[in-house]
Amino acid sequence: MSQFRPKSIIKSVVSMALAAQVLTACGAGSSTTGGSNLAGTDNPPLRPGEFRRISNVVSDASSTLAILAPSVPSELLRQARCIAAIRTVQAGFIFGGTGGDGMATCRLPEGTWSAPTFLSVGGASVGLQIGGGVVESLLLFMNDAGVRSLESSQMTLGAGIGAMVGPLSGGHGAGVSQNANIFAYTRGVGLQARLAVDGTVIAHDVNRNFKVFNHLGVQTAHDILATQGALTPNIASPFIDAVSRVAP
Repeated sequence: MSQFRPKSIIKSVVSMALAAQVLTACGAGSSTTGGSNLAGTDNPPLRPGEFRRISNVVSDASSTLAILAPSVPSELLRQARCIAAIRTVQAGFIFGGTGGDGMATCRLPEGTWSAPTFLSVGGASVGLQIGGGVVESLLLFMNDAGVRSLESSQMTLGAGIGAMVGPLSGGHGAGVSQNANIFAYTRGVGLQARLAVDGTVIAHDVNRNFKVFNHLGVQTAHDILATQGALTPNIASPFIDAVSRVAP
């Protein structure tokens, strides 16, 4: 008769619990992330490290949106064709550079928001840069020209694409032209905000888009931005939920 070994049983139970936690963190478990998300489907197979990095980008973009959206006139949020939230790190004195990540989504013909494309942010600038730090920016793409610039493989803000600092809610900045292709908002306003945005290079993060959307048969940024937001994998759906709340 075999001996009863409680320590072995405890080890087995602990191992099973740890395995379940790993599967859940990597998206192999439940198809929901908790709460009442408007979007969300099963996550793609991702390594834990990549899962964490992508989750951080989604969290940063959602946080940037929540912080800056209250400064935007509600009318502009309703009119926006696409919305992007980016977080960049600026470095240097006089000669500066930027690097960061972000996400963007576009309104579909029926008025709902599309699945989000991941963005990679970079750029270099000369002059009028003192110190460094994190800069959060919210971009509203207002017309066909703005949407085309977002859908292109790469765009440089301030390079003749009609991007300008947007007016603020409550009437501040009312003198700013309403004919811009893109309105930009950052932690600062006026000249400070313009300098933070001007020269920023934004490209679609092809590698990250592939990892998140390839299992759905969607790969290019153009196709992602034409995909229903409800089909967004759970790992990226918090951003769509955040956009839907501030710009229903």
